[in-house]
Amino acid sequence: MGLIEVHSIGLHTLTRQAEIIFDQKGDLFDGYAYSRFKYGSRSMSAQYSAAIAELVRQKFPQLLVRDFWFTSSAYKYVPTASDSLTQAMHTLKRGKKVKVARTKLFPADYGNLSQAEREAIMGKVDMFFELACPTPKPEDLLVIDDIRITGAHEQRLIDFAKAEGFKRVYFVYVAHLSPKCEPTTEHWLNHMAVRNLTDLWDLWKTEGYILNARICKFLLSYPNTEALARFACALPARLRQQIAEGMQKDGYADMEMYLDNWAIWEVYQSSAYFTKHF
Repeated sequence: MGLIEVHSIGLHTLTRQAEIIFDQKGDLFDGYAYSRFKYGSRSMSAQYSAAIAELVRQKFPQLLVRDFWFTSSAYKYVPTASDSLTQAMHTLKRGKKVKVARTKLFPADYGNLSQAEREAIMGKVDMFFELACPTPKPEDLLVIDDIRITGAHEQRLIDFAKAEGFKRVYFVYVAHLSPKCEPTTEHWLNHMAVRNLTDLWDLWKTEGYILNARICKFLLSYPNTEALARFACALPARLRQQIAEGMQKDGYADMEMYLDNWAIWEVYQSSAYFTKHF
């Protein structure tokens, strides 16, 4: 494998002082908006996506005149929150969206892990392109993601892109976190706006939703199972089914730490629900 050219930029570069997050200009960073995006806000995803597409135009004009592939962070079945950031990329006419798939997911909350723990997990992740049909690869790969913390995930994707024969890989994030910040700052940011089921439901009612893997893990690890059962029952039937099938196909249904909460959702899989009710 030869050398690969790497570029990495973000809409914001963040530093943390006590309970306040600043961006590179010294302005306050809207962590509540970021948290809403992480929990599926359709409106915040659209805003960030448009801003990222414009940043690509400004910083990487070469991608406007040559073919390239673009992708979000790797996922198995239910997309990551970062996949919603690719919405506006259709405005870059030379780009083609592809999926980088991963074969294994882990129950841990990645945002709450140390640098060493992140590197250990990333070392176990196998990735591959999930393509509908074989197609010639371009020389450029653009990866759109939500936040860069320690660089462990970025390095894994660099290794993957190099192995796949790309000459250049570009990373564009909503935010870069200053190396001085503790990696667990990500967990704190993720939950600024959503801490419980009421927060989640209010968010979806006012801003719409795009289902992502973070939502599934949040529901599977929710500590109040009675409240969770009421929440599931109150959701539209199609959404309940999407959540349940996503949990099952991503393998969370077989993870011991999620078994109690999975028992609430498994009945809402299409086949299980049909068998029980008809």
